[in-house]
Amino acid sequence: MDALSGHTPGLVRYAPQMGLRATKAEMAVRYDALVSIAAGIKPCTVRQLYYQSLAHGFMSKDESGYTKVQRAVQHLRQVGRIPYSWIVDSSCMLYQARTFTGVQDALDDLAERLRLDIWRDSPYRVEMWLEKRALYGVVARVTLRWQVPLYVSVGFSSESYLYEAAEAIAEADRETFVFLLTDNDPSGLDIEKSIRRKLPKFVDRVGGYDKRVHFERLGLTPEQVEQYNLPTRPTKRSTHSKNFKGESTDLDALRPAVLRDLIEDTILRFVNPDEVLRIEREEELAREGLRALDYSRLVGVN
Repeated sequence: MDALSGHTPGLVRYAPQMGLRATKAEMAVRYDALVSIAAGIKPCTVRQLYYQSLAHGFMSKDESGYTKVQRAVQHLRQVGRIPYSWIVDSSCMLYQARTFTGVQDALDDLAERLRLDIWRDSPYRVEMWLEKRALYGVVARVTLRWQVPLYVSVGFSSESYLYEAAEAIAEADRETFVFLLTDNDPSGLDIEKSIRRKLPKFVDRVGGYDKRVHFERLGLTPEQVEQYNLPTRPTKRSTHSKNFKGESTDLDALRPAVLRDLIEDTILRFVNPDEVLRIEREEELAREGLRALDYSRLVGVN
């Protein structure tokens, strides 16, 4: 798949006749195309797959087109052509206590999951703020790797959420860089403005220093829409859209790999590679020490 255009070489295009039910041949082309696109951008959300289908010119640019992709993906997963692991859904959450069969089981788990803080000696704190929960599964793969806090606002952030974020910034007591990811539409821009306005005030209120909090819009920007030739949609008229010009674009329209690279490249601006390697070596030594522990011998159990 071409990195800029998002087109898969050799992918057959077709133009379905509007208002007519797709033929078996057209459905076969649709299924083959979705499998090919999904293989190139996995893991992704269904909506991201829909936007890539628009880029390939075989799906209508409306809600009915999205519904067709949803149904096709469900079928393709059920028959085994699209593995379930390729499609992520962060709209539903699981809350469950983590338990162990015994102390040795807990020690073994700790050895596997141990992560030492690669930012512990850094003068910086980096945060990602994401408008959409649906994209969490795509974005978190990068933020978890680099131990960067990911705040998913799900629209406009509540003051409680912003206050808790401000407490974390004040507690870290270091220069903080907040990167924002929203749709390029009136609501997305207002979400950004709200965070920029309120978060520093809360940081100041909880005893931090608000002048050390910096903001940058990471996406989606008009320049990115043009650069990647992203599909747009009519802007919804509301109280938020008075000063917004042109059509809107969803963050989901950006290819997952492009979005992940954008986030990772931004994080790496603040990372000291030599320090990370040193901490990772220390981490592996700690894991080896934990693996060597035998709880039964420590407590004298036969």
